[in-house]
Amino acid sequence: MAIGGVGFGLVADKRPFGPGIVAYPLVVFFACVAAILLTLRFIYAKPLREVISIPSLVAGFVIAAVCFAIGDWFGVSLMRMP
Repeated sequence: MAIGGVGFGLVADKRPFGPGIVAYPLVVFFACVAAILLTLRFIYAKPLREVISIPSLVAGFVIAAVCFAIGDWFGVSLMRMP
């Protein structure tokens, strides 16, 4: 989650998925995470709460959002330095 958050944050300023809030890289990243979690749910044929605990899911989302902000800061501030 951390690597994905930083990766999507680095390209957030360029808006590679197009204009609009639905195409914002953080929204696209969390949509990819949701697709992966649904895939895990179908692979294990169990409710997701039995596969991954709720506190672990929340921690993963928080870590991903913070790492996205860090990646966005790197992409905006540091990549443009001469």
